[in-house]
Amino acid sequence: MLGSAFAGLFGHAYPQPPPPPPLPPPPPPPPKGGTTTGVVSSTGFTTFLAVTFFCLTTVV
Repeated sequence: MLGSAFAGLFGHAYPQPPPPPPLPPPPPPPPKGGTTTGVVSSTGFTTFLAVTFFCLTTVV
């Protein structure tokens, strides 16, 4: 008796939550031919990380 009561309460008394809304589309990439500071800085930062990792692995 209690089982059927709980099944009635938790089974179909509460509706399913609605699905989450879809994610918005990503912003468009910056136009080509402009400044390349973002590309240069990211490449320089990656090179800095690689050199630092190389130095740490060779010293230790």
